[in-house]
Amino acid sequence: MWANTCWGFLTFAASLGLARFSMIWTTGHEELGPWLIYSAIICFILSIGCFCWPFLKELWRNYGPEPKSPLEIIFDPTNPGKRFWSVTSIIDKDGKAVPIWEYRVLIHNISSKTIKGVRATVETLGTRPMTQEFALFKITQERAMDLHPRDDKFIVVLRWWYPARQAGLPYGETFRELYGPLKIIVSAIDTSPATRTFQFDYEKEPMLSDL
Repeated sequence: MWANTCWGFLTFAASLGLARFSMIWTTGHEELGPWLIYSAIICFILSIGCFCWPFLKELWRNYGPEPKSPLEIIFDPTNPGKRFWSVTSIIDKDGKAVPIWEYRVLIHNISSKTIKGVRATVETLGTRPMTQEFALFKITQERAMDLHPRDDKFIVVLRWWYPARQAGLPYGETFRELYGPLKIIVSAIDTSPATRTFQFDYEKEPMLSDL
């Protein structure tokens, strides 16, 4: 802000000086007059730009188009190496291993800078949606971590019963209406968020598919 103000006053003073010189210092050198006038006009325009730039920048930040996120959400329906979904297990309250389906997406930093505090939230959008919750990074089981340039990490976005069809569960169009699509939002410190929404249907494999 201060730098813009200083440059604004400097270029404004230069425009006044050049305009004055064009009137008193061109005797015998009339060919220099137009060049001094043009230079004064350019300096004046630059001074206006310096004064206005902080306000224009703020307007663009508030009302301009959303900048592209440096974070990418990747889901490969071919499931290479069973990296995007597989049957795994959790320990129940009785200490027994219970098999479940686990679905994961890959968060990729496509920028050349380290992105701090990357985290993701997951929610369903139906008439009886699941509560929005933070997804865990597979490798650390933590909610947030830093991603280095071109780095990527898996997060767990869905855990479901195994087998998928359970007694009492709604199915078909009723299930899709109740639970709706699954929405993933990945955000970070001082970074535009990335969003991806999947159709969620436990009767299919994979359960997640692009809308």
